[in-house]
Amino acid sequence: GGPGGGGGGGRQCEILSDSINRNQLFIFLISNLLTGLANLTLPTLNASDSQAHATMVPYSILITSVAMVLDHFRVTLKYW
Repeated sequence: GGPGGGGGGGRQCEILSDSINRNQLFIFLISNLLTGLANLTLPTLNASDSQAHATMVPYSILITSVAMVLDHFRVTLKYW
């Protein structure tokens, strides 16, 4: 375990952080597009807690998966 009695989760956080950092701008753009899509297609202001969770969990998994897949294949997207 690490600090706080965790089971070694620090390394997973570091891997995720590195994956997101590799393509920060692209992940940011994808996140914004997905947020806009959610706001246009779902009644977000009137959503219950369970509806919010049902939206946010796949949203988070999708963004994380995109970052991890790009990092796994060593893809770095730059626009400059």
